[in-house]
Amino acid sequence: MGGRMKERELDLVVFGATGFTGTYILKQVLATAKPGLRVGAAGRNERKINAVLEKLGGNSSSVVTVVVCDVNDPQSLRAMASRTRLVINAVGPYRHYGEQVVKACVEESTHHLDICGEPEFIEKTELSFGGKNGLAAKNECFVVSAVGFDSVPCDLGVIHNQQCSVERGMVPCSVESFLSVKSGGAGMVAHYATWEALVLGFASAGKLRGIRRDLRAREEAEASGAAGATQMPAGPRPKRVQGASYDERVAAYALPFLGSDASVARRSQRALASRGKVSGEKFHPVHHSALFTVQSKYTVGLFALFGGLLKQLVKSSWGRSLLLRYPSWFSWGMFTHEGPTEEQMKETSFEFIFHGKSFSSQSLASSEGAAPDRIVQTRIKGPEPGYAACSIFVVEAAFVVLDDEIKECDFGVRTTGELLAGTTYLDRLRSRGIVIDEVVQES
Repeated sequence: MGGRMKERELDLVVFGATGFTGTYILKQVLATAKPGLRVGAAGRNERKINAVLEKLGGNSSSVVTVVVCDVNDPQSLRAMASRTRLVINAVGPYRHYGEQVVKACVEESTHHLDICGEPEFIEKTELSFGGKNGLAAKNECFVVSAVGFDSVPCDLGVIHNQQCSVERGMVPCSVESFLSVKSGGAGMVAHYATWEALVLGFASAGKLRGIRRDLRAREEAEASGAAGATQMPAGPRPKRVQGASYDERVAAYALPFLGSDASVARRSQRALASRGKVSGEKFHPVHHSALFTVQSKYTVGLFALFGGLLKQLVKSSWGRSLLLRYPSWFSWGMFTHEGPTEEQMKETSFEFIFHGKSFSSQSLASSEGAAPDRIVQTRIKGPEPGYAACSIFVVEAAFVVLDDEIKECDFGVRTTGELLAGTTYLDRLRSRGIVIDEVVQES
């Protein structure tokens, strides 16, 4: 899919290359890009960009084009977007700085990928630029959010589990995703930018509900003019997990995951059900629940205390100010302005277990009141999630787009599942050390 894009000076620009996460992304690009890829590093301070390139070493300074661009200057954003085929946007919080970057890219018919985990921004972008008649579709470019740890492994992992069931002649019904993160003796730390997005996200939950109402209304209006009804998941929805409970399937306490995974996976399921097929095979949508796990009741109690405190403090401006001023204190040291050390990153890893329930036959799936009778359990695991794995996920997605692999997905605002299902993406991740087990358990 070439789109309306004219010949560009660059293939890929990392915007926010001097930031904590942006530097990791640029490092990943330079370590894994094919020879000849034309790479740009963008930010508002040329001196800092050059310092990052010098730190990365090798021939970085000679092969990377420095692009000076200010997120608060619309003209400089359009100038950046006009020079490249694709922008990886690593400048957050996205609720403050994301929309103007998307707008510049869409106006210049430039593909835009980000690593946002903020549901409000993700779905507002869909509302503003998406839809069948949206500007992204008209200008023939892809706009895709949550192409990092939020929410690639969950979204693509659910689809992978479904495909494993279909390949064995089953009809998928539901998939529950269980996330666990393990750290070593040095502990686990995330950067302040993630904390800031978390605090602001909790504070604006009401806005998200309004955005979702408007999105649903538009989807229903578009669906009313479509031929045929979109397929719905077969079978019963799993019982919703309200609080923490011990789950023997993963030998841990499971809690609802409050990030973007559930909303992104849900949008992918609806979109792929509307498309009807993935890689030529009929797509069977599923019910999905996103959960994360901890090993002890003590940790469950800490999360309950943390969540309750956060919900109360975000209600007022002074409370939000306290949270943002003292991130380490309010998060028990999990979020700092410095971010994780190299030792902490090396000792940290993630694992997703996907517990899928399926029907053994189409006739059983079509039977009223029938329950799924087969289980397929799959797994995805990898290195430190927030920066090491994140950079792998977004960079390999960018390479898929730049290599013109997208054949089944139309231009527009898309999810990771819509964009990457049916491509070589999972194989690319495997080649970068991400473990994707075909079937851990089948019964």
